[in-house]
Amino acid sequence: MEENEVAHQAVTGDVDGAVFQAHTVHAGTIALGGIGRAPGSGSAAVPWSRLTGTVHGRDEVVASLVAQARGAEPSVVVLHAGGGFGKTTIALALCRELRDALTVWWVDASTATGLSEGLREVAFEAGADPQRVREAWNGDGSASSVLWNALGAPGRPWLLVIDNADDLSVLAGPDGLIDGRGWLRTPPPGCTLLITTRDGRPVPWPETAIRHRVDALSRSDGAAVLLDLCPAAGDAEAAERLSHCLGNLPLALRLAGKYLRAAADTPLLPGLDLPRTFAEYEARWREHVADLAESRDRQEGLGTAWEMTLDLLTDQGHHFARPVLRLLAAFSWAPIPHGVLDAGVLAAEPIFDGLTATALASTLAHLLGTGLVGGFSDEQFPPSVVLHPVIREVTRAQPGAVADRVVQEAAVARLIIRYADRLAPGRPGEGGGEDFLFLTHAHQSLSDQFRGGLTRGATAAALLDAIVHVVEQGGYDNDGAARDLRKYAKGIRELIAEDEDQGARPA
Repeated sequence: MEENEVAHQAVTGDVDGAVFQAHTVHAGTIALGGIGRAPGSGSAAVPWSRLTGTVHGRDEVVASLVAQARGAEPSVVVLHAGGGFGKTTIALALCRELRDALTVWWVDASTATGLSEGLREVAFEAGADPQRVREAWNGDGSASSVLWNALGAPGRPWLLVIDNADDLSVLAGPDGLIDGRGWLRTPPPGCTLLITTRDGRPVPWPETAIRHRVDALSRSDGAAVLLDLCPAAGDAEAAERLSHCLGNLPLALRLAGKYLRAAADTPLLPGLDLPRTFAEYEARWREHVADLAESRDRQEGLGTAWEMTLDLLTDQGHHFARPVLRLLAAFSWAPIPHGVLDAGVLAAEPIFDGLTATALASTLAHLLGTGLVGGFSDEQFPPSVVLHPVIREVTRAQPGAVADRVVQEAAVARLIIRYADRLAPGRPGEGGGEDFLFLTHAHQSLSDQFRGGLTRGATAAALLDAIVHVVEQGGYDNDGAARDLRKYAKGIRELIAEDEDQGARPA
């Protein structure tokens, strides 16, 4: 198939269930089959920076998990609950308890690509032959078998956490079943595989798997979370009432506590009406949404929590807080390097008119301070920001974000294209983590552009050029993937030229 024909199918959606074929896009994501990756392009490190302060109300479940992990039997443990219940926090607390006794790995399973890259790093660290790993992850053999052969070798007991496995298909074997031939297998004796997921069904898991449903906190534990974050906002009774109002959900409690802490630092000026106590926050909350404990939609309630926080930031003069949060939600699931967020690029968009680097840095700092955005620190990756999956999901669904979706996606694409130019040239194999984040976000952005058809073709072609640049500079082009991508970019541009030529002809 000629590249312009493939490009035409890509931008018009004529390919059933896919966009590009070999080495390009599959079902809305990019599968760069010819791109080799160096160790370090994924991460298996525990995100310790996300474990802050005291973990309230989880002592019993953590103690149970510690006992299971320290036992002689192999164990598969599943923590399941809806978003915002604190599954990740429990897993982090377990890792903290066991890090001196076991080798501990952590992999995010929000996407199949992220899971594969993280488990690839686990395979390296578990002692698998590097050449065999590279071959298997490039399609020559079973990557999951290479991983589990390494994990099954004699050595120090380990704990492997697979976080955010909400789409269980990412764990499946070659036939799409979770049957012990994919990523999910039974560990060797003394080792533990812990999975966090929103899927509470018992069916997909091995019969021997131990399932723990993570419940909301008790009112007293929820109050303790609030009092830790903002002890001056009221007494324990008021904190318990607010916790009950928020459904005792850890994520909503943290957002409320950080809101009140930020409000306390704001001068009390005439005309400024900000909740500053637990009781005032509860009253303002009830103006927006009914009591979550009485079966209103939890997602709606969580969305209200950060909309209130965004209102606070706007009242404090941080007018870009809402559009910046929506911009971050338009990226992929992966951490977003600080270096991607170029205020000069964003200022060209009307919604970011007047944005400067100083204003963007201040906005990010306040989003971090209020808990809407998290920091990400790992020696294998550049300094980054990251969104909680629930915050990303609900932010993307907000009416204003949906209305601005095309503008935000275009801004993300331009940021990624500019970022590619900044990645240091001539460093084969040295930029693994940074390149992985770039490619992950570029893949998501390219998929977004293809949904817009030929009207976004120029941006899609520029993204392909940016991917080619990083692939070639990083030394990852094993079997001509960059060449193919360059051809497809050329084909898209030829289609655009043909379309413009036809439009210029008289009827």
